[in-house]
Amino acid sequence: MTTWFDNAQADYHCASLLCGAAEKNSVYLAGAGRATQQAIEKLLKAIIQQKGQVIARKLATNDISVLVKECAKQGVEAPEILKQMSKQITDWYIEATYPGLGKYGNVEQITVAIKMYEQLQEMFLEMINKTPECLVHCPYYTSSVWGCSLKVTRHDKDCKYPIPKECC
Repeated sequence: MTTWFDNAQADYHCASLLCGAAEKNSVYLAGAGRATQQAIEKLLKAIIQQKGQVIARKLATNDISVLVKECAKQGVEAPEILKQMSKQITDWYIEATYPGLGKYGNVEQITVAIKMYEQLQEMFLEMINKTPECLVHCPYYTSSVWGCSLKVTRHDKDCKYPIPKECC
């Protein structure tokens, strides 16, 4: 089952690639901005959901400022720069989806937003703290999202943690 976080990670990787491409050719700016907005939106929804709030109609929005405010209600403060840029980041999605209704970002702005995503990602990973202790030290365990990018092929027999099914 794909989670909000899994989807956010996929959009983050797309945003990073498209931002790099946009440095060479501005035709990629719309895609880079949209992917960045989507990554941040989905990560904020993952944080909200992790705090116990159901993502229902009220939060079925692309508006970053609404999601930042909901995170604050749940006790999670977003970085100040994200609060300041939330309308601008939402505009990137609007412009890429409905040309002429929003405004594109530039490579520098999108790069800053990608860095904000990385800060939020760290907060989220600390919040969920799901990685079993023994797997952190396993040389065959490599974290990607929450699952593994490589299968766990060795596991200490005395370990008190089971191998998560996502890793098998």
